[in-house]
Amino acid sequence: EEVVDHQRLSGAGYCFSASAPPFLASAAIASIQRIKNNPELLESVRRNRDIMYRTLRGPLMKGVVPSRLDIVSDDLSSMVFLELSGREAGEPVEEQIRMLDEIRDRCLRNGVALVSTGGHVKGHLHDVPPPALRLTVSAVHNEEEIRKAAQVLKDAAVHVFGK
Repeated sequence: EEVVDHQRLSGAGYCFSASAPPFLASAAIASIQRIKNNPELLESVRRNRDIMYRTLRGPLMKGVVPSRLDIVSDDLSSMVFLELSGREAGEPVEEQIRMLDEIRDRCLRNGVALVSTGGHVKGHLHDVPPPALRLTVSAVHNEEEIRKAAQVLKDAAVHVFGK
């Protein structure tokens, strides 16, 4: 079932081939070349990733992480996944999706783009993962922007969840 789900979501670019779609192969080649030419980008991503995880687990996020949102991604990942925890995790899935979508929308209105991963795969997968928020840290972020993003996320979560 998982293979079928993957093929259904990813198969548009290569209906009769086991290779990656040309645009993905080109993007991967360009990315590898950029990293070879600018190895400091990797160090910057690592530094920013560490700042994000420390900020999310630090005093700034008290009352939200981990009591209302739980970090479920690995600390080595620059994609940070947050699932509902506490009483919000006990809500029906549709309500969880609604809350996460509202947090996403509030963050976007305040200049922080993140993804709510709840409703977009329903009907496409047999084993639907729990709803979550996904933040992506990049090499071009700086510490001030990362802390601002965390503050915007906290403010949105407090607004949606209440005190």
